[in-house]
Amino acid sequence: MKSPLTELEKKERLQRAKNKFQLIRRQLNDKKTNKHKLLALVQELASQRPEVTVQILKKWIDTSR
Repeated sequence: MKSPLTELEKKERLQRAKNKFQLIRRQLNDKKTNKHKLLALVQELASQRPEVTVQILKKWIDTSR
């Protein structure tokens, strides 16, 4: 039979779970930030070179099917 967890073990497990959630949140925020940076870069490129934009869109449409 398993012995009940001590108060210290409970606190440690709770802290590990909190740390894990913080890490997951940070990773999600990093992904969102990178996505927004990439989008801004593509928008800048599109505004400077419209002919490239058409090529990129064609390629993107073909690969997303």
